[in-house]
Amino acid sequence: MNTFLVVIGIPTFKRTRSLLRLLRSIDQIELPENVQLEIGVADNEGWGSETEKNLEARSAAGRFDIHFIGVSERGISYTRNALLSLSFDKLNADILVMVDDDEIVSTHWLLEFLKTQEATKADLIGGRKLPVFQAPPEEWMLKNSVFYYEPAEDDGICKRLVSTDNLLITKHFYLKSNNAKFDHEFALTGGGDTEYLHRMSEIGATLAYSRNAVSYEVIPIERMSYDWARKRAFRIGIGLARINMMHKVRAIEKIKQYSRLGLILIISLLLSISYFRNKPQRFQYLIYAYQQFGKLSGYRGHLVYPYK
Repeated sequence: MNTFLVVIGIPTFKRTRSLLRLLRSIDQIELPENVQLEIGVADNEGWGSETEKNLEARSAAGRFDIHFIGVSERGISYTRNALLSLSFDKLNADILVMVDDDEIVSTHWLLEFLKTQEATKADLIGGRKLPVFQAPPEEWMLKNSVFYYEPAEDDGICKRLVSTDNLLITKHFYLKSNNAKFDHEFALTGGGDTEYLHRMSEIGATLAYSRNAVSYEVIPIERMSYDWARKRAFRIGIGLARINMMHKVRAIEKIKQYSRLGLILIISLLLSISYFRNKPQRFQYLIYAYQQFGKLSGYRGHLVYPYK
């Protein structure tokens, strides 16, 4: 039986406690006999491998070897690119699975990813991410699109993926894409993962969804508010507008986007009014409306910098 190498890639920045929590969960995952697993951590504080934090991380990683990369250029795109280079260019891994430092993974997480990849032969596979709230959530937060997103209902080939916070990438496609990287234009704004996945889809990547490859995003109390949710939706909207402008430059496309945005915005606001007594529905439509406001701002060139 041939052994193949899987690297779990983690971008991190000033989240030592949550990084250690993630590494401890990775240490508990189940592996097929023919898989060698290593971990890559790209630290945007720029530290090397001998800091006290990284020594703690080596202990938390338990049975798996861990590689540290100090990334001095500020921004999430640089850390993601460092993980691509480490995994495929340096370690010659067969598969890279990216996961964010504010998540934990389920015991069968990697097994399910590999099962879906074997069944579909997909180039890029998104796993299912579920929120874990650090305090009892209000009813409107449950199934709200800011906290929950699923690109498809079942395992298998899908049309769209938007995030690298639980994503499998194959070496085969990385090489086929001429070692394509994340765009540094999104380094401080976010949205570069959505742009990358859109760009890879355009050049022929096969996308799939693995519903049982579950990771859990830990939602801190400071994010459990309507104010945070609407700001998050606004930033998502800005990112989507930037991607549309980068990949759909024709004037007719912009006119279509503006017309569609205006209609969706009006419908969302009207629905939020009609569901005034139903807070979960009202907030869902209001947050969706803020995403449309974000798109309009993005088309006008407005940016926000959450990673600055």
